[in-house]
Amino acid sequence: MGISTLMQRSYRIARDGRTVVCDTLALRGEIDVLREALAWKRDRLARLEHDDTGDVLVLRSWMTLDDMLAATSVFGDEAPLTLTSEEAVMLFELTTSYVAERDVESYQPLEERERIALLRVMSGPLMDCCCEFVAAQAEVREPPLPV
Repeated sequence: MGISTLMQRSYRIARDGRTVVCDTLALRGEIDVLREALAWKRDRLARLEHDDTGDVLVLRSWMTLDDMLAATSVFGDEAPLTLTSEEAVMLFELTTSYVAERDVESYQPLEERERIALLRVMSGPLMDCCCEFVAAQAEVREPPLPV
């Protein structure tokens, strides 16, 4: 398994002047396995009762994340992604929960084993991204130095 392209990240201030975003590149295979894991997550969430607005908003946030990843289909083998800290956290949670629940000792098809392996590789750079977001947002909140 090669190194995830999510290792190449840069951070900048978004157009609102307050939010930090991360620009990165993802391979088509990485986006595809993220979308497959998102389908698994959405399916699990859809089976729950959504009694309050918060539950519905959580489901909608996962759907929005999938829409963002689907929009990369116009790109070739490598697609640019711009992530907010919330999206990075969601992707990290997705990769780790999928691997934790689906990586079992019983027989699994080769495709599933490959998906789990790629998600495991991607979880490291995504965790790093989440940590870097915290540091970048702390810098944004610091008052400017007097001149």
